Amino acid sequence: MNGMDLFNALSRLDDKHTERSLSTRRTGLSRKVKRGIAAACLVAAIALGTGIFAVAVEAKEYETALAYFEENGLPTEGLTRSEIKAVYRDITTETYALDKTAEIMGYNVPGRELEPTGSDSTEMRGTGITYKCRWSYVRDEKIGHDVFEKSVLSCYMDDELVWETEVRDFPAEYHVFTGNGTVIWGDSLEYSYNKEVEGLRSYSRAWAGFIDLEGKLVWTHRFDHGFESEQTKVVLANDDGTFAVFTKDNGHTMCFSRLSAEGDELIFRMTELDAKGYLNVWNAIRLGSEYLVQIGSTETNSMACLYRVDADGNVSENFTYKSKDCDYVITDMTEFCGRVYLSAYSYPKQSPAAYSPETGNMYEYAMERQSGEVHQEVNVTRAAQENYTALLLICDSTGKEPQTFYSVKYAIGGKLSVVDNTTLEWEADSITNAEYVIRNSCLFEITCKKILYSFNADGNLTGQTDTGEISKNYR
Repeated sequence: MNGMDLFNALSRLDDKHTERSLSTRRTGLSRKVKRGIAAACLVAAIALGTGIFAVAVEAKEYETALAYFEENGLPTEGLTRSEIKAVYRDITTETYALDKTAEIMGYNVPGRELEPTGSDSTEMRGTGITYKCRWSYVRDEKIGHDVFEKSVLSCYMDDELVWETEVRDFPAEYHVFTGNGTVIWGDSLEYSYNKEVEGLRSYSRAWAGFIDLEGKLVWTHRFDHGFESEQTKVVLANDDGTFAVFTKDNGHTMCFSRLSAEGDELIFRMTELDAKGYLNVWNAIRLGSEYLVQIGSTETNSMACLYRVDADGNVSENFTYKSKDCDYVITDMTEFCGRVYLSAYSYPKQSPAAYSPETGNMYEYAMERQSGEVHQEVNVTRAAQENYTALLLICDSTGKEPQTFYSVKYAIGGKLSVVDNTTLEWEADSITNAEYVIRNSCLFEITCKKILYSFNADGNLTGQTDTGEISKNYR
């Protein structure tokens, strides 16, 4: 699997997630660096009459620079002796003023830190098309268990009911407006009962369906690819009226299906994902006639892996966003005006002995403040804020190379939405409070206020608003 090193690509995010902009060539030197330059000048003046000493100093600097290049895996091919020393000084003094530095390190990514605050306005933006779904169950006396009966999906336009439709084949848990209707998907459960051997067992069955603009259920399709259990993860509408469907078994197999406008399966591809732990398909978006699919595993703490899939379901490449100091979680992604936008958050790498790869620092903070009482609730707001940074990566059309990024300290990256094909909205959950609690298998309850950032077609920030919404995240 290829690695996209965000430690380099995102301007060397340090332990406190403080990014540095490479777009502004910084020539101002710190007082410490200036003193170093003055000292170097003094040494050069003293050594003016002894050329041998000057050569020794130059040789030592060159050896130090070479060792630094080797230690950090930086290439020296094609560089002169002077360029190697200059790049070494440019990096170690954190000046980043040389184009050669950006070329050698493989990045030239400008970045900008945003404030985790909004305007004074708390007016809610228009809701557009929204859905509400409810479903009912009935008792199956043969197995002694409740089974699915039907789901009722309601569609609203600016809070006004447009249509309401029953779906009896499966719970229509997911639904997306496509322009000419609504694509729906979800999973039903089938049960088997063997009292003497294993009792009651359930098996997932993957489904998709389509509802037209009048609220008529046009078709439903059950996927049967030979797995004991299968779940529908993402359904995307193509420009030609067909649908791309990604389903998943209970192991390492990702399936791609193309359905016709009538719901018939036209193409099926199966890909074995080479990784440890249970893998899931978290998200997928269209890139022209191809797709970008996010694969992840909570078991292995891998939540920033992307697969590029062609129109026929074949995987062409995959890559992972990572760094040596931080771990990354992609929470949403979308294509907008020829670029790929990835919403994410980062947190410092924890020690191998940490309680959790993501919240180990928060757990240690809570334990240090325990008074001896078992499971005592502790406020961990400071630790939670220092643990998280929201990131918006603006990439090229492949989704692989970041062109720029925005970050918000003390926040978690959230949903991305395209409004009227002219504006991209990015939600960042700014952490206002965090508690160490033992509740529903969760240790931390994090309270956030939702800040909305708006961007134009060129990827430039055009506004930010405090939506007034409060949410809770659990870890």
